[in-house]
Parts: sequence; C-alpha cells; structure tokens
Amino acid sequence: MRGALLVALLMLSGCRVIPFTATPTRLIVPRDRVTLPTLPPTWTPEPTRTAPATFTAFPTRTPQPTLSAEALCERFKLTVAPKEGSALAYDGDASFAWRGVPRRGAVGISVGLEGNNAGFRLAIPAEGDGAFTFSLLRLPAEGIYYWRVWLIDPHYGAICPYVGAFTRLPAATRAAP
Repeated sequence: MRGALLVALLMLSGCRVIPFTATPTRLIVPRDRVTLPTLPPTWTPEPTRTAPATFTAFPTRTPQPTLSAEALCERFKLTVAPKEGSALAYDGDASFAWRGVPRRGAVGISVGLEGNNAGFRLAIPAEGDGAFTFSLLRLPAEGIYYWRVWLIDPHYGAICPYVGAFTRLPAATRAAP
C-alpha cells in the first residue's frame, strides 16, 4: 500500500498528464462492397397468410312437437290421493302427489263440501313430480268432501281430471279410541 501511495505522489508532483483525444476518421467504402448483416433463414420464417375466422353459429334447440292432450294425460298420473269414501280425522291431513307435469304446466286442486262447495281451489305451478298436503283444519266443517285434481297445460287448459270423495269426521270423534 505504501508503494502505491508513493507512485501516486510521484505522478502528481512531477508528471504532467496529457489528455488523449480521439480524432474521428472517415472511411468511405463503395456501396457495392457493403453487405448488411442478415439473420439466418431459420430465424425469419416466410410470411404466411392467416385464414380469416370462420362463422360458427350457435347451436339451436330442435323444437319438440307439441304432444296431444291424450299423450299428456298418459304421462300425468295422480299417485297419492285420499281413498274413495275414506274417513279422515277432523284434524287430520289430506295429501295429493303426482308425476308427469309438462314444462310450464300446473296442477289444479279443488276440495269442496257436499251441498255448498265450501272449501278451496288452487293451481300449483309444477314441472315433473310434486306433492301437496293440507290440514283438514282449513276446511269449514265436517261432512263429505269431493276433491278433484287435474293438469293445467298452457296449450290445452284444464285436462286429465281425477275425482274422488272423503268424509271428514266430526270433531268429537277425534278423541275416541
């Protein structure tokens, strides 16, 4: 380290540094002798035409033929309902179940008391299979009730009726053994 310091002092004290300036030289080469560098052929592929995009249509649903009312009734089945002439407890339940309701279809149910038709009527939007259970406490009184279940189709309306009747026992009989 002392040696390097000594050399630096000697240079500063006695030597004068002459700056080096590069002078540009102009070299003129004829054009026919100049070749520009190019990439190897494997690096520059031949330009190819890109095929335009092809139109692809969206898939369309094949329309299904509208089934006849008879064919719809063959598919629509009432699988659970109060048995004809059955006696149900005053506070019991009544159930209805079905299968085969077409798309955008509904099931109509009506239950009415014999003589004055007090009861209810409703339409249940359904598709495929379904069920409906209600408490007999919703009915106005004891007695014989007629029920009707049918398919409501958007094209044909109310079709495929099933009918039946049951008896709702008086309130006093519910406590009987």
